[in-house]
Amino acid sequence: MALSKRRILVVGANGYIGSNLAQQLLNDGEDVKLTDLAEKSILNYDNYFQIDFSDSNGLKELIENIDFIYFFAGRTGNSTEGFNQADEFIVGNEVTLVNLLNIIKEQEHKPKIIFPSTRLLYKGSDQLINEKSELEPKSVYSINKLACENYLKIYGDCFGIESTVFRISLPYGSLVDQQRVSYGVMSFLVNRAQQGEELFVYGEGTQKGSLIHISDLVEILILGGLNEKATGETYNVGGPDHMAMGKVVELIANKYTVPVSKVDWPEISRRTDQGDLVFDSSKILQLTNYAYKQRFLTWLDQTKP
Repeated sequence: MALSKRRILVVGANGYIGSNLAQQLLNDGEDVKLTDLAEKSILNYDNYFQIDFSDSNGLKELIENIDFIYFFAGRTGNSTEGFNQADEFIVGNEVTLVNLLNIIKEQEHKPKIIFPSTRLLYKGSDQLINEKSELEPKSVYSINKLACENYLKIYGDCFGIESTVFRISLPYGSLVDQQRVSYGVMSFLVNRAQQGEELFVYGEGTQKGSLIHISDLVEILILGGLNEKATGETYNVGGPDHMAMGKVVELIANKYTVPVSKVDWPEISRRTDQGDLVFDSSKILQLTNYAYKQRFLTWLDQTKP
């Protein structure tokens, strides 16, 4: 990817998407600064800073002369954790962003924010979901993400802070050492299968989602996020494979020859399940003229037993 250098800060650079994005930006030769809560960068990158965005101290110096901020800081977890630790989710997801926005609004040079939102904002549907589809957040986490989207809008309207929002579906794979960074549900399933452990499907496993390889995701985040035409816009980022989770589990189980069992939904998970969330990503694909390079079955076939 040939891009002129821009001064880019990746917040949450030790997390799954953040670390993979940072790795791609470094591969592209961009001028990159990384930050997270941990003492060191998992990429062993020198231009790294340990900062807690829930405390605004040090943020002004960190963002000085930065052009773009990929804001991947945040608290994730299942629905039960969100309800039981709501204060941590609000601070980790909302307060951190507001602290950053309040620093940026005072700056003469205001960096643009590229923000990762979630598929979990949408109401489930048997139709393709586009950016104008009905919203129905059902968890503390998804409400946090919706609130953050609204913070970005009002700070943009009032203080001229530019932003682009990407609502991300189900990523898998990794560009960095997989022993150093988790990559969500796919990692959990493959790790269990590699260890010969039984896999489980909640309910009938019919809930469909869109799967995207992390290499495709970060390419889109870079091409779209750094594009002036994307400023003020929201984009779905889904992927080329639309599959039921039961089928995904079956394919992984078959590759590693492990059993699969169906289990009942935990009550709180059943109440917060969104149903089918299959994305229409044509808006971002048209903007970036991007063609997906990875497919789920190819990736799975290449994973090592």
